[in-house]
Amino acid sequence: MRKGHLFRPYADQASKAVMVSLGDRNETVRKTYAAAAGYLARLMTHPALTTYVNSQVEKYFSEGN
Repeated sequence: MRKGHLFRPYADQASKAVMVSLGDRNETVRKTYAAAAGYLARLMTHPALTTYVNSQVEKYFSEGN
C-alpha cells in the first residue's frame, strides 16, 4: 500500500468489514478478501491484529475440514 500512513487510522474498522466477508459462500470472494486482510494486517493495531488472528484460528480448527 503506497499511502499506508493515510489509511492507518481506519485499518481496524476496515478489518472488521473484511472479517465478515471472509465467511462468504463464494470462494473467489473469500480469496480476494483474504488478500485484502493481508495488506490490512500491516496497518492494523496489535490488539486488532490479535483479534483477527484468534478468530481465524478458531474458525480454522472448528470447521473440521
